[in-house]
Amino acid sequence: MVRRPLLRLLCVLATIASLSLPARADGIAENAREVARLDAAWSDSALKRDPDLLASCYAEDAVVYPSDDVLIKGRDAARRYWGGGFASDPSVQVSGKTERAEVSAGGDRGCAGGSYPLPFKGPDGKMIEQHGKTLPI
Repeated sequence: MVRRPLLRLLCVLATIASLSLPARADGIAENAREVARLDAAWSDSALKRDPDLLASCYAEDAVVYPSDDVLIKGRDAARRYWGGGFASDPSVQVSGKTERAEVSAGGDRGCAGGSYPLPFKGPDGKMIEQHGKTLPI
């Protein structure tokens, strides 16, 4: 059957590709450590509930895609968004966990992927915990 040799070839190529970058115990390649550090800095800033510190993690031309909300464009808009969220609900506590970080072959682009819990008070006053995924680029 033609599919089996092709499948084997794809498995071999995937294995070779996964070995091309040295990974640390946390699964993040050495060349992506700075991307992971920046992503962790965002999470630390969010836990402090400081909109200025949090906004400093965004590029001047950042685009943020919040769940169930409008698109946020720019560092200043991100500052206002987070500041308003923190002020309107003291129970909001944002944190994230970097699970993957990568850098392009040219080294000029990086991304990190992770997940977050977002506990907040619902309209009835009961705590709700939203779970989501992140992909900062």
